[in-house]
Amino acid sequence: MKDEFSEIVKDILNKDKNISVLEKLSKTKNPCYIIQDSEGNKYFLKISNHEDCIQREIRAIEFYSRNNLANIVKITSYNRNSLVTFYEDGLEELDHVEMIRELSSFHQRSLNHHNFEEFSNDKIFQHETRDKAIKRTKKYENIISEIGNPIEFRSFLLTMSPEDFKIFPRILCHGDPHKWNIMRRADGSTIFLDEEFAAYTEPTFDIARSIVSGNPEDLYSSIGLYIEFMKETPMMKHGESTLTRAILYDVVSQSISRVLSYRKRHQNDDLAKKQINKIKSLMDYIFDSK
Repeated sequence: MKDEFSEIVKDILNKDKNISVLEKLSKTKNPCYIIQDSEGNKYFLKISNHEDCIQREIRAIEFYSRNNLANIVKITSYNRNSLVTFYEDGLEELDHVEMIRELSSFHQRSLNHHNFEEFSNDKIFQHETRDKAIKRTKKYENIISEIGNPIEFRSFLLTMSPEDFKIFPRILCHGDPHKWNIMRRADGSTIFLDEEFAAYTEPTFDIARSIVSGNPEDLYSSIGLYIEFMKETPMMKHGESTLTRAILYDVVSQSISRVLSYRKRHQNDDLAKKQINKIKSLMDYIFDSK
């Protein structure tokens, strides 16, 4: 297996080097490895069964780099289903406030950039999380009931529609900005990782994703910080309450999507139970306060 794996990696890297696996990462959807060549260079290898994921990540990395929108990893090589980047050593987690500040700064730079035409009609950068949320509360009522009342979720989601989000500008969102994907380098700069879920959509999608992945008790402080950091941007054009409502809409729709994903991928294992309980707590914070 080791020889077979080495041949796969050498093919991707286009180098005839002795490749060793330093670590296979657990708790990742795609097989991910930290690898090292005979010269001591470290790389991060991601293998995906979905070609779109690799293509999306490559294009997002190149776009962010070309337009100075974020510090990102450098691509070494890739093929249809695999991506190799230089491995970033010594990364540290950001605290809650830093995390929201960095995400907000990324959104500000993106809003100032304006030109996202290349993504506007590209199917791999579109998402259906909002569009499918209401239908999912009906179709998967038994599963959705694990995180709260599907009828209550549906009533809330009916107060807005995906069309209502058009009042906000669209950017190329990171798509998965949680604490392992926005980190601090040893030199103090911040790096964005794992752009495979990049989406051409409104920035509320990103902040909601960060909230769903974070601590439930940080829900309203996250929204408050985001509003504070974004107060001089077009996101605030329609007021705090409108932006807050849109973020909460995305939080609920993404939570519905997430619980279905965990049930599909992990069935009844401990990881699924832990994550679903966390999402339930998040829904409690939203709906118990109404």
